[in-house]
This record gives sequence, C-alpha cells and structure tokens, in this order.
Amino acid sequence: MTQQPTAKLTPLRSALQSWLLDCEAENLSEKTLFYYETSAKQFLDWCEAANIKHLEEIDPNVIRHYSVDLRTRKISSHYHHNLVRVLRTWFNFCVKDGLMVSTPFERVKVPKPYGQVKNALSADQIKLILGSCKNTRDRCMVYVLLDSGVRISELCALNVGDVDMKTGEVHVQKGKGGKGRYTHVSARTRKEMLTYLRTRSDTGTDEPLFVSESSGNRLTKDGATLAIRRLRLDSGVKDCAAHSFRRTCAITMMRQGVNIYVIARMLGHATIEVLKKYLPIANQDVAAAHKRASPVDILL
Repeated sequence: MTQQPTAKLTPLRSALQSWLLDCEAENLSEKTLFYYETSAKQFLDWCEAANIKHLEEIDPNVIRHYSVDLRTRKISSHYHHNLVRVLRTWFNFCVKDGLMVSTPFERVKVPKPYGQVKNALSADQIKLILGSCKNTRDRCMVYVLLDSGVRISELCALNVGDVDMKTGEVHVQKGKGGKGRYTHVSARTRKEMLTYLRTRSDTGTDEPLFVSESSGNRLTKDGATLAIRRLRLDSGVKDCAAHSFRRTCAITMMRQGVNIYVIARMLGHATIEVLKKYLPIANQDVAAAHKRASPVDILL
C-alpha cells in the first residue's frame, strides 16, 4: 500500500516573515512594521519556550494561555490588548494567504483594555502649561497640538508649507500608517505660529515647522517629547503629555456638539471606536446642563 505523504508544516517564523513581507508590499509605515514585528516576536519567544514551533499548532487554547500569561506581567491593559490584536491581524493574513484554514480568533476575543479613561486638560491646567513655556517654539507646539489634534510624530513631520495661514488648513502628509489627511487650526494658533516663525531665518515652505533650539534641524519626536516633559515638570500639571492635548482636542469638540465622525476624520482615525471611550465624559456635561436647566423644573 502506498504511504500518504506527510503534510508539510509551516514554521511560525516563516509565517511571520510572509506576513511582514505582505505588510511591506502594502506600503505600511516603518513604524507600523517595527511594531508588528516586535509584538509578534514576543509571541514567538513564548511559543518557543512552550515548544510550539509550527503554525498548525496554534489553536484557541494557545492564544488563551498566552493572553493569561500576559496578564501576569507588569504591562498595561492597553499594551496587553495591542499585543493580542497584532496576533489577530497576523492570523487573519494567514487565513487569507491559505496558510491556515481558520483563525483561532474565531473563538477567542481580544481582551478589552480596562481602567479609567482620562479626562481632558482643564482651562486652568492649559494656562499653567503655557505659562511654563520658556520660548515661542514650545508655546506654538502646545497651541498646534491642542488645536489640531495631531500626534506628536505628525507634529514633527510638518513643514511650514503644510499650513495654510489664510484658511488654517493643515496638511498632515505623514499620518499613522502613512496616510495623509487634513485638519485645521484657528486664527489664534496661526498667530502663535507667525510669532514663532519670526524668530527664525529658515521659513521656506519646505522647511520644518518646528526645529531643535540647539541644532536648528527638524525637531525629532524624542526632542518634542522631552520639551513637553519639561513643561510637565515646570507647570506641575502631572497629565501634561503629548497625547493629553490630542485627547483634550477630541473631548472639547465633542462637548461642543461636533459630529464624532468629523472628529475621527480630523484626528486620523479609520473608525470611531477609539473616540467612543470619551463619550461618557462628554455626556457628563449634558447631564449637568440638564440638571441646571431642566424645562420641567423651570416651568412647572
């Protein structure tokens, strides 16, 4: 009797390389590729310790055991969520590419991040931060981050010509995942920009909007983060961080009744899921306003 050939197994590392190659072919950003690779390799290291070497061995229980192990580590629930979500993206590719019949995530849910959602910075906190700015660049940075909702990496990638000083339109050319978009800043923010740019000699349209105070080169993400860290220490506002301004931008616009889909487009979110967590905070204002001005309480 003829012996049936043994099915060839796919090494996990080979499956990972196939996925990363596909991501590169789709022109995902280097930052995204690096994050995917480092996150997936954490899972590979865990699998090797458990003597799991092939893609065919990955089933729902393997994912569950890995997720439980992550919970025992000193990582945030958001990081835990992201690590498992990367695996879901990877295995969805494996199914699409014929490497797997089905994904284990058909029977396993990605763990939800938990913890209290941080509120927006208050007007008093923002004034303290602005009062701590020692130069026009840092003051301008705070205005742009707060008004436009851009990420810190997007802020550093902006050129002078990306901002229309007449309309306030800001062209974010290097958004998350390499996607471009448009956002806006107010006349007051543009005034701060002009004040800052008047201190510089290199203000051509292709020049960086923000530069290092020491070298004069484009301000890096690390440099901008360090500047904001100094503002936190000098102002005493513990929640002064780059993302705090982005969060404050989103929540403030929600409180003013701006459509959540418009805010999502402005901030560069593909869906409104990320913004949904801020809705309870914005809705608190509605409840408080109704308590103060209930038509029944006033009229009857």
